[in-house]
Amino acid sequence: VPVEGKGLGVVANERIPARTTVGDYRGEILTEDEKDRRYIESKSHLRTPVDLAWIKSRQERGQTLTGTYLYGVTMPSSRGPGSGLGIGMGGTHQPDRIYIDSEDEDCSLWTRFINHAGGRSANLTPKSIHESWDGNPR
Repeated sequence: VPVEGKGLGVVANERIPARTTVGDYRGEILTEDEKDRRYIESKSHLRTPVDLAWIKSRQERGQTLTGTYLYGVTMPSSRGPGSGLGIGMGGTHQPDRIYIDSEDEDCSLWTRFINHAGGRSANLTPKSIHESWDGNPR
């Protein structure tokens, strides 16, 4: 359904019990550098031949290139507590951050239309798991 100020969104037509898995968020995995080169215009001069081929493929298939379906994930770090926390307060690059890009309809699921709310309004909590909702390995 259209959601004002957000584009398309999904709406539950019944109450979903707490701790229910609603689905997987699937897409292409990008490093922070790949995300920046492909979506931030001021970094377009850093694009590699792989980035250019990726952009061309999206355009040829009629896929958009807005960066609005990116989901940032902080990967567990082997360097101990407090390390690998993604983007620092000063905008510094940290290598333990990856992004799931679900903008391409050919490699994403309906869950890309879930709009987020933070803090006390949060209605979903993301969880990284090693198996899919149906029990199969990822």
